[in-house]
Amino acid sequence: MKVILLKDVPKTGKKFDVKEVNQGFGMNFLIKNGLAKVATKSEIEKVSEQKRAEEVKGEVQKELIHKALKEIEGKGITLSAKINDKGHLFSAIHEDDILTAIKEQLSIDLDKNWIKIDEPIKEAGKHDVSVSTGDEKVKFVVTVQG
Repeated sequence: MKVILLKDVPKTGKKFDVKEVNQGFGMNFLIKNGLAKVATKSEIEKVSEQKRAEEVKGEVQKELIHKALKEIEGKGITLSAKINDKGHLFSAIHEDDILTAIKEQLSIDLDKNWIKIDEPIKEAGKHDVSVSTGDEKVKFVVTVQG
């Protein structure tokens, strides 16, 4: 039986692949769980159009990501926090806090998973933070003040 995969299925194939599978596996697992549909000529044409559209969308997305990374490179943001006498923060600064500050101060939308800090920021001062996605990586400075 020929099916078109609607999602990535381990050990079977990736989204939009047309695969020949066992009838029972196709009907009882893939189609029943919404992971695939029967591969007719018209469905294959529809899926190939969807695949092309997603590839174009992916390229546009990569371009936007590249632009956002170039905009943030070398820039800095400032965060205010409560600090004790020794310069330690009462509550640590995490990726979410940095992400919110980037949106507010630089008007750049980033994904939380792109921001990398070794450990939460717990002291006042300047801290290097990296933003990376795939093979691109840029650094910027987070300044924490009281």
